[in-house]
Amino acid sequence: MDPVECIQKQIERGVEILHRLNDLEEVVSGKYSLRVKIFPGQKFYDEQEIEQLETIVRNWQTETITCLDLLVLEKENFISTLQSTYSIIDKREDLALDIKHSLKFLKSLIQKLKKQEHSHFPIHKTRNEGERVYIFLTKGCYMQGHLDSWLFLMGFIEQKPPKVKKIKWLTTKEQLNQMLRMINKDLIGSKSIKIADIKRLTPEIFIDKDSKPLKLAKSKQESSLKMDELIKFFRPSPTTPETL
Repeated sequence: MDPVECIQKQIERGVEILHRLNDLEEVVSGKYSLRVKIFPGQKFYDEQEIEQLETIVRNWQTETITCLDLLVLEKENFISTLQSTYSIIDKREDLALDIKHSLKFLKSLIQKLKKQEHSHFPIHKTRNEGERVYIFLTKGCYMQGHLDSWLFLMGFIEQKPPKVKKIKWLTTKEQLNQMLRMINKDLIGSKSIKIADIKRLTPEIFIDKDSKPLKLAKSKQESSLKMDELIKFFRPSPTTPETL
């Protein structure tokens, strides 16, 4: 299961459990009082029902941590944030407060993940153009990546794939500079996107050979066969390389 969907389901389940816990009127040393009613005047909790409720809560905690473990594997930049989650979910004595705080954290996390996952260049070209560029860059060993992710992240298609994975850039930052500048030339010319936007988006879309977010360095001139081939592909007539 996708970790984001997993967390969303845990939020839904957690809300249901929290509503059930809120029906209780008192907590005694972390245990629910046997005198507390589910609904006044209707029914009393017995010891077995209390144990079942506590088991449901603990199972929810375990399943939530499993979802977060999956998330750590797919989104490495959230590891430091997620580590603090374990203390929120696992160490509080008050079960109702535990879930309440956990849900607040999970909802905030989902919002951040959705924002991050939807980072992409504006839609401005066709799928066929995107596939043509993809074939050139992958066959030329400039990059590695899934076609659907490439098309979505670079603005060739609007439909988001089920799983979006970052693009691994295999050559120099200067060549990435050139590729991004040339592929977004129309957007830059119409002022639909700024150079600063390209620099901001790059580490959210591209990773280096070590799978770390790739930040564009200050531009410098590069003379190489790979650079010449890159420029020739985007500009059939010889020109001076542009830089970010």
